[in-house]
Formats: sequence, structure tokens, C-alpha cells
Amino acid sequence: MNLAAASLFTSTAISQTSEPENVMVVLDASGSMWGQIDGVTKIEIARDTLRSALSDLSPEDPIGLIAYGHRRQGDCDDIELVSPVQAGTAEAIADAVDEITPSGKTPLSAAVRLAAEELKSTENNATVILLTDGLETCNADPCALGRELEESGVDFTVHVIGLGLTRDEDRQMSCLAEETGGLYLSADNADELGDALEETIGHTEEDVTEEEPIDFSEATLDAPETVVIGERFSVAWTGPDNDMDYLDIMPAGTDQTSGEASYQWTEKGSPLEIVAPGEPGDYQLRYVMQARTSRHVLTSQSLTVVPGEFSLSVPEQVTIGMYFPVSWSAATVTEGSYIDLVPPGYTNTSGEISYSYVYEGRDLSILAPIIAGVYDLRFVLEAPDGRMVKFVTPVTILEAEASVDFPRTLSPGTPFNLTWSGPINDSSYLDIVPAGYTETHGEMDYAYLSYGDVLTMTAPDEPGEYQVRFVLEAAQGIRRVLYSAPLTVR
Repeated sequence: MNLAAASLFTSTAISQTSEPENVMVVLDASGSMWGQIDGVTKIEIARDTLRSALSDLSPEDPIGLIAYGHRRQGDCDDIELVSPVQAGTAEAIADAVDEITPSGKTPLSAAVRLAAEELKSTENNATVILLTDGLETCNADPCALGRELEESGVDFTVHVIGLGLTRDEDRQMSCLAEETGGLYLSADNADELGDALEETIGHTEEDVTEEEPIDFSEATLDAPETVVIGERFSVAWTGPDNDMDYLDIMPAGTDQTSGEASYQWTEKGSPLEIVAPGEPGDYQLRYVMQARTSRHVLTSQSLTVVPGEFSLSVPEQVTIGMYFPVSWSAATVTEGSYIDLVPPGYTNTSGEISYSYVYEGRDLSILAPIIAGVYDLRFVLEAPDGRMVKFVTPVTILEAEASVDFPRTLSPGTPFNLTWSGPINDSSYLDIVPAGYTETHGEMDYAYLSYGDVLTMTAPDEPGEYQVRFVLEAAQGIRRVLYSAPLTVR
């Protein structure tokens, strides 16, 4: 284990019992396990270190294996009970792991739930050891699962080993262990994974290093009492500044140490900047200390988050396929905030028709859609607790007309000029295609409208009937033929 992790998590995994403890290993076999650490794939590291750890077990130690993400791509139900908890199965489990091929998603919460169900039927203390190299990818909340398992009253502990995770990912995953009284161990290479497995597999006697007494007077906070949604504000603080200590913002009255609206590591120094949530309300700003096996709120301060004002202004008339200016104002601007165009009444913060990121003090342009109608223009705030729509105004997109003037009869291979009128953007163009051709690709010749009011193209080499078209490309790359006229080559 690395020194930072060792300073935080130094207790062993399994408490003393009169009978051998039932242990279920849950192995991440998702596609990301093909990633490499020091030139070796993570699945190879897991295979080798698991075999080594399992070889140290006695024949009486009951152990089982669940794997996920190893049989089907994109399937959140790809979870397999490879081996039920039994004594004397360590070598068979190691052999089974050697045959596992990573390929799919990361339904780690459902896999841990299955492990809990398998262990419920036993009378002995039960331990799950989750080895994962990534976060949940199947719309589940590991922290909520940890609380649920702990509240179920079953003598059940989850220990989590994070292989090659970032510190932010470590922090998100550790709550699953903490909610059940387990350990979170971080491993950045094969040696550290071996140390972590040694901490969690094969111990039948209590070997717990007690935490030092917590001095809750060690931390102070000095910050504004009221901030605007999404505002980046300064906080002066004092505290122990352990490697994984942080400040967070949580709804008032919450004592959880996961699922925060916003956070910032104390290593940023004092004062540091933290971003307010995107939802108005009463919150608390807290100093959270990471001890060996759990997190502790050392101090907190009330924080009121107010709505602020947002506005958007657009021209009265906007034409299909045209860029139109948008003026905006906002109480605060966060990185990643944007203005988008969506169908009327659309509430999702993805799947927009067109968008542009906002930058404080700058107006911007939005590309109109290809179909006329009434749309919603929205200011979307990128807040630490998610994207939130803060202002909506309707925009009417009008139909456009186009025309092209050119010689209607030409000799094969003859260059000719075309004059045109209609909406213009950088992607719209005139083209030549066979008569009756309806696709907006595969043209015989073309010229972008941005080249000028008079364009030049060349007639096809083969005599026949053709058409010249005005093709408008609008938001989402959708093209539409606004004008078409026949061209005869003979």
C-alpha cells in the first residue's frame, strides 16, 4: 500500500470469531481491466496477486467468488456467482480467475448486493472484498447500498480495494466500505494490491489498530454566510490537513459523509475556493477529516445559497440554419455552463439541438435548427451537484427561401457561374447531382456559399439530365435541400 493510504487505513479486515469467517471476493472484470499499470494489464495483476493471497489460506477457510462484466458488453446484468462460499476452494477460485476475460460494464453495486444475499444464509460473520478499477457504471449508488446493508442488521462488512483509481475516485468508492464498517484500501501497483489483499483475506483474529482520539477543536471555518448558486467563493480554514481531508457542502441537518453537493481538498491551502451548489437552499459548510477507517466532521458553518438572476435575449426573427446572437446575463458563471436550444418543454440537460458555452462578459451565437417552429432557449448552469436549467425563453425559428440562377443547358465539362440568394452559414453549399437524386452526399460537384455571391462549378462530363441544388446544413449537422432546378448537359 502507498504511504498515503497506509497512514489512513492500517487496520485489518476481519474481526475475531470462533468459526472461520465467510469471505466473498467480488472481482471487477469490466473492460477497463485491460488497462495497464507499469506495462502490465490490471487483470493480470489481479490474477497473480489473488492467486498468491489465496494460496496462504488454510483448507478450513470458507471463500467464494463473484465476477462482473466478463461475459457480455454493455450488460448491467452481467454478474456471475463463480463459486459459492465453501472451504477448500481457494485453488479452484484462482484457476477460475485465470479464465475470466474482461469485456463489459461495472455493475459493482448489484454485484455486492448479490454477495450480501449469498452470505445472509450463513450464521458466521460475513465479509465481502470488492476489487474494482472503476466507478459504478450502471445507475446505482454504492454509498446508498452501503447504508442499506448496514441498516439491515446483518453482521456484514464490505472492504473495498481500488486498483489504479484517482484520488477523487478513491473518495467516491470509500463510502461503500465506511457505511458497513469496512476498510477502503488504495492500490496503484501489484505490490500495493498484494498488501491490500493481505489486509483483507485470510485473517481470522482481530488485529485492529485503534484510531487516535479525535480533537474536534482542531478545525475552524471562515466563509460568507450567503452565496449565489454556482458561485465560486473563498473559505479560510484551519485543521489537521491530512492527505484526504476536505471541505464539503451538504444540505442542512445531514450527517452523512458522502453524496455532498460540492467539495474541495484541503491540500489547496487556506484560503481555498469552493463552488456553491446549483440548487438554492440551506446548507452547511464542513471540514471533514479522513481518519484510518472513517470520516469525521470536525466543524461546520451554516451556508445559505440564493437563486441569483439569469436572463437571455434573442432577435425577434431567426431563420432556419442561421447563427443568431444571444445576449445573456447571469448571477454567476461556472466552467462548463452553456446556452442551448431544445424542443419546447424539453427538460433534460443532454440531447440538445444546438448549444454554445458561456464566458463571462461575452455574447455568443447559436446555430438554428433545420425545421421552422417554436423552440426553447435555455441557460444551463454547470454546478457541482449537476446541470440545472436556470432560465428559459421561447425562440421562433422562421422558414427560409432560396434560389439559384445559372445556365440551364451546358456542354459536357463546361465551367459555369451561379448566383444565389438564401440563408448562409459556413457549411451550406450548392451542388450538382443526377436528376431525382435525394441524398445530401455523393454530389458530382459542389461549392460552399461562403466562397461568395458568385460561385463556379463544372458541368458533368456525361450528357444527361441533372439538377443544381441549394443545400442548407443546420444544427446537429442536418442537411436540407431548399432549392432545386434542372440542368441539361448535351
